[in-house]
Amino acid sequence: MLKKHFLLLGLFLLLANPFISAQNRNIKLADQAFSEARYAIAVQKYLKGNKKVKSRSLEKQRINIQIAKSYGFMNELKRAKSYYSRLIRSNAQENNPELQLEYAKILLGLEEYEEAGKQFEAYHQLVPDDPQGEIGIRSLKMIEDWTNNPINYSIENIRKINTRYSEFSPAYYDQNYQSIVYTTTREEALGKAKDGWTGMDFSDLFYSRIDNKGDWTNPEPIDDSETINTSANEGQATLNDRFNTMYFTRCFQSETTASGCAILEVKKSGRLWGKPSIVFLGGDSTNSIGHPTLSADESTLIFSADFKNGNGKHDLYIAHRKKKGDNFTLPRNLGTVINSSGDELFPFLRNDTLLYFASDGHIGMGGLDLYRVTIKGDTAASEVINMGIPINTSSDDFGIVFHPKQFESGFFSSNRSGGRGNEDIYAFSLAPIEYRIQGNIIDDYSLQPIKDLEVVLATNSKIIGSSKTNTKGQFSFPSSILKQATDYEITIAKENYFTQKIKESTNGIKHSKTFEENIRLKRIPEKPIVLPEILFDLAKWDLKPLYEDSLRGLIGTLDANPELVIELAAHTDMQGNAEQNDILSQKRAESVVDYLIARGIDPGRLVAKGYGERAPRLLEKTIAKNGIAFNQGTLLSEDFINQLPENKKKVANELNRRIEFLVLRRNYKTVDYSKQDTTKSIALVEAGLEDAIPVELIDSDLWQLPIQINNYPEQVIYTPLTKLNTFSVAFALKLLQDGIISKEDFVGDAETLIQVGTIAHKTRIIIPELSIGNKKIEDVEVWVWHDSLYPFILNTETLNRFGKPEFDTKTNKTLQFK
Repeated sequence: MLKKHFLLLGLFLLLANPFISAQNRNIKLADQAFSEARYAIAVQKYLKGNKKVKSRSLEKQRINIQIAKSYGFMNELKRAKSYYSRLIRSNAQENNPELQLEYAKILLGLEEYEEAGKQFEAYHQLVPDDPQGEIGIRSLKMIEDWTNNPINYSIENIRKINTRYSEFSPAYYDQNYQSIVYTTTREEALGKAKDGWTGMDFSDLFYSRIDNKGDWTNPEPIDDSETINTSANEGQATLNDRFNTMYFTRCFQSETTASGCAILEVKKSGRLWGKPSIVFLGGDSTNSIGHPTLSADESTLIFSADFKNGNGKHDLYIAHRKKKGDNFTLPRNLGTVINSSGDELFPFLRNDTLLYFASDGHIGMGGLDLYRVTIKGDTAASEVINMGIPINTSSDDFGIVFHPKQFESGFFSSNRSGGRGNEDIYAFSLAPIEYRIQGNIIDDYSLQPIKDLEVVLATNSKIIGSSKTNTKGQFSFPSSILKQATDYEITIAKENYFTQKIKESTNGIKHSKTFEENIRLKRIPEKPIVLPEILFDLAKWDLKPLYEDSLRGLIGTLDANPELVIELAAHTDMQGNAEQNDILSQKRAESVVDYLIARGIDPGRLVAKGYGERAPRLLEKTIAKNGIAFNQGTLLSEDFINQLPENKKKVANELNRRIEFLVLRRNYKTVDYSKQDTTKSIALVEAGLEDAIPVELIDSDLWQLPIQINNYPEQVIYTPLTKLNTFSVAFALKLLQDGIISKEDFVGDAETLIQVGTIAHKTRIIIPELSIGNKKIEDVEVWVWHDSLYPFILNTETLNRFGKPEFDTKTNKTLQFK
């Protein structure tokens, strides 16, 4: 609300009303004071005269409105809230809709966000064409974002300068930037008259400098001849780059009348200021014109004024001249991107293109907020950006100035809580945003730190750094290698341990941050690992969505350890038929495998196996469930369970029903086909082997054999470990480019599935014809699988369509179909 510091701002003129003649003397004096923006006096008179006015009369309501507005203008928000809330409860907003908006803004300034939201919504419904309702609603949403993402500014109250009065609008005062000039109402100010708006003394311009010890000196008036500082209000100064010309604001208001404000220019001769003269910028003596800021070449002046036909109460204007000494041209309004229906005040032009200003009409936190916008010519060239927390608060934040030679540092003004006076001057600086990653690694089994372990940091699959753990298991990556808006992956790998990959990102983090990682590295066990609880309906094998989250950890482990091949084992309890339990457990294991495949795990790395009731659980630790405990080392066998009471028997059976995974191999790898002779054949001279297919056992349960795809010779990997036939992306694209398959073979919209350099993951293709030896089958479904380690993988179901396969187990070099 800092409208009191224009200095002074506009006049609030009252419309004539039928109650004037009947009013008592105090009310007449209050109305006159209110019309002249002397709100402190107006409140006193209204409160006295209000006692003699009939309750529930229209005149009573009008006076209460005037009191509410006066307290708002005086920035006494709690008192304003009291009057506004009563007016809203009495539905005064039906004839005065602006009351709803003013009340909402009062609540916003008091940080009563929930109730403020209701009032902004109500105003938006009441006056849908006024954007201020929607701006208020959007402000409340942005406040949460600003609160969660503060900018890394450090803020310091300049306590040596600030008093219990008002200090605001600083500007640098010398070429070394070691002193500032600012506006103050401190006791030493010359103007001893009372400001009718605030009830405070008039303001003057004072300065202070930083001494050799780095301390601020006692503030002094910038002149003692009453040339610049007078009995009127002086404030908001700006100086040229040579610091020999100053522009400042003077308001010619007395205790009894309001005569407007003007910008004055004064030149320095030696160490003394000369006589100031008014800068003509249009308007008349009743206009409030002030808050000057100047371009580096002194040819452009931007200021605030309440000219007629503006966008709001006070707008920002721009005026030009050809050279120093000339008069400025008539000013132009900076336009609706910058100027709102509220007040735009205290502009500061930085590097001639970046304009900072205070406003209460844009999306903000309440009161006046500070904003920035790029300008080009006489208008905005970018959107208006709120400077966020901690520069802005729910109070008034305004009057900013930047150090021309330093990175993001300077001064600004605020009446935020915690200050010394009504408004205080604060120093600010923005430290460089720095990120660090640090952490420690311990053995999950022994809980001891792991030393001499290399931790690798990568971005976009490119390693950018490594760190070796010390004796305490600690590692770190310095800020020098971490950048803004970047995704990182930390890899921790050790032989006989599960590799862990941790993702961190600096995207959206606008402040310095240290990422802390506490890692427990798990050993790869020789025994099966029981997965978190996964339950199935009785005699059912469908994996419930409720328990899919239990597999996320396993998916992360498999993603980080692509060389592992695992067995997914399903176990039932002892109830029911043993053969049926075998079938049921196999289907449950396959259900889990299918889920993992659907989540991107290579089918060749997964083996589903149902054990039925044949492998009772051996408890490796004491387990308590439903108030019943079983000790470590207990074997939940049929004999053990049968001697238990019914309540314990039920829990024991539940513990036996489980899904486990076991690491089968740690060497899952691709085959380098570029180094293999795909035309090589094996001489089959033994009797009865004329139809034999030459094969090569390349790994356990992995055979390579020749195949024809639509009469095109290729190689395929057969493995009983997979449930799907798969193509790698590169192989599918090669077949497509060579014309072996076509878009018509794709299931779905091929135009969507086929993209530049890739094919969508899990795209299905129907191969018209596959041949192995002299056997031929048709319409074979193959899935395109991203990150597949083999170009073409065939499953058992498809191989069986050629006939019953029989591999020569002695040599592992031939295959025949029976």
